[in-house]
Parts: sequence; structure tokens; C-alpha cells
Amino acid sequence: MRWESATGLLLDDGSVVGVSDMGTANFTEAEVAGLDARLLADACLGQNKEDMVVVETTDVNVIFAFAAEDGTFEIHFVVPPLRRDVSDDLLRSRISRELNSVNCEIVEINEDPECRSIVAHASVGLTVGAICEMVRACRLAAVIPSVSGDQEVMDRAIVRQLLRSGNAQALVGVRESRWFEVKSSAYELGEGSMGRIELAQDVARFANSDGGLLALGFRTKNRGEGDTVVKVTPLHFPANSAARYRAIIDSTVYPPIDGLTISRVPVEGGFLLVIEVPRQPESGKPYLVHGAIVNGKYEGSFFSVVRRRDENSIPVNAAAIHAFLAAGFQILRNIPDSTSMSADGSE
Repeated sequence: MRWESATGLLLDDGSVVGVSDMGTANFTEAEVAGLDARLLADACLGQNKEDMVVVETTDVNVIFAFAAEDGTFEIHFVVPPLRRDVSDDLLRSRISRELNSVNCEIVEINEDPECRSIVAHASVGLTVGAICEMVRACRLAAVIPSVSGDQEVMDRAIVRQLLRSGNAQALVGVRESRWFEVKSSAYELGEGSMGRIELAQDVARFANSDGGLLALGFRTKNRGEGDTVVKVTPLHFPANSAARYRAIIDSTVYPPIDGLTISRVPVEGGFLLVIEVPRQPESGKPYLVHGAIVNGKYEGSFFSVVRRRDENSIPVNAAAIHAFLAAGFQILRNIPDSTSMSADGSE
């Protein structure tokens, strides 16, 4: 790859990305995530300390500054205002840990009332995408609780990012909620087992409300205000676990859940399995489960309708389901039969 000021970054495949503006090369993360970060810095910067490469992500801009002769280069980014219970020393410790995990190190932290600006040295062998993920982890360091067991209810986006990045320990002290649920063990997925229905029902409950996150690999304890995560309990999930869970959900929950993602996340001592259910369109509800648990037994010829405890818009008893279906049939009866229409649209 090489930088051509008139056009942008010319990649080896002949494509061109980025633009040049007064010494700054601008890219989106999607354009350059897979590129070697050092090569990107070399191509665009060389030894010119006045030039910059700016990579725009969904949540922060990462600035790549001059590339040094020893193979390192500078990255600059900001983290949001600190939580009240996160000190500057704690922030430095957390950021150092994240940087060290990808062989980077802090140069300086510039304090500002609105944010903290971080300058770090990055080494060879990192992709732009890996650096952007590291920056996201650093940004989380400013907002996650500093004390375990404080029964903190975090923002959904923060919990999602902590799960995706494997920062499981940061969730100790977080309460379960209508959109966050954890399990200490995997589901039993043998043919005809109740675990298959329990999995489908847990996912369908989120689909019938506002979506949510289901994470396997955490232990909880009821502390009066609800179940709170007290320990990370990594599990042994084979490489095909995510695909197997998805296949069971796809074959058991109807209609199919839009945007469902299942991730096997490595953590110290094993893996987490994270199931993300986005908020579903109202037109698809209620989501049904093919199968039910009746008197402690699996019944494959039944179907079940489930909802979260505080979700009242989904019918769950026979009378309500009948009314729900009858209203739908009435609407269908009022739709003209297209087969009885003439070619000009008249009956």
C-alpha cells in the first residue's frame, strides 16, 4: 500500500480508500480494520510528525501519529468523563492493563474536565481493528464500577461491550434486569431434553419484550433488590457451541428472531456464551416456542407463549390467546380476496 496525496491510500488490490486534507488521512474503521497498523502509519506518515491518520469508529476517533524508526508509532484517543468512584490512578491502572494486553504502553494522560486524552506507543504486528477494540476497552475503564458488589445497574451498551471483550470480572456486582440475565451452567441440549425448551423460552422472553442479553458463565446471589452477579464461572464450550445453540433456537422459536447473535467468548479459565436478542418488531409478536414443559416433563406436541415477569403486552393464558387469535382472524376476514377481483380491480 502507499499514500497518494491526490487520491488517498492505494491498496495492494488496486482499490483506494481515505482522503487527504491538510496533512490528515481519514478512514472509517470498516475500510482499514484488517490492515497492519504499522504499515498504514508508514504509508501515510513516514517520519512527518505534523501528519496524522484519523480512523473513525462508531464511538471514538483513533488518531495515528508519526511512525518512529524503532517500529513503534503513536496513537491518540479520548475516554469519557470518569465515574465518581473511578480515580485517575485506577483509570491509569486499567488503561495500562488494556494497552499491555496488545503490547502498547501509555506515554501520557492529559486531563480535561470533559474527558481524558490518552497518548500511547503501539508496536508492530497489530491490525487497525485490534487497536480500535483496545481503545473501546480503555473507554469502558472510565465508566465501569470500581467496587465489586455495589449492585450497579449498567447501561445496556456497556454490558454488551464488556461481554464481547471478555471483561467478565467487571460485571461482578451488576444486577440482573429485564434485559440482562445470566446462568451459571450450560443448557442440557440432548434430544428431547427440557434444556432445549428452557433455552428457547429464555430467548423468546427477550424477543417478546424489548430484547436483551443472556450470558452463560456467571453465578448470582439474591441481595434483596434482585439477583446480582457475584462470580464469573467460566464454562467449557466446544468450538461449535454457538452454531448448536443457534440451530436449536432457530428450529424452536417462531417466527425467526431478527438479528440474533450468539458468541463464544474466551475468558480466563474457559469461555462465556453470550446470546444477544435485539428488540423485535411488534408485528412479529408473540414469539412462540415449539414445545413446552408440563408437570416437569418435555412435551414436544405443545407450544408455549412466554414473557418477562414485567411484560404485560403478551397474552399467556388460554382466554387471552384465543382473543388475540380471534382478532387476527377478524382482520383477515375483512381483507378482500384477491382471487375474486377482476382484472380492472373491481369485484
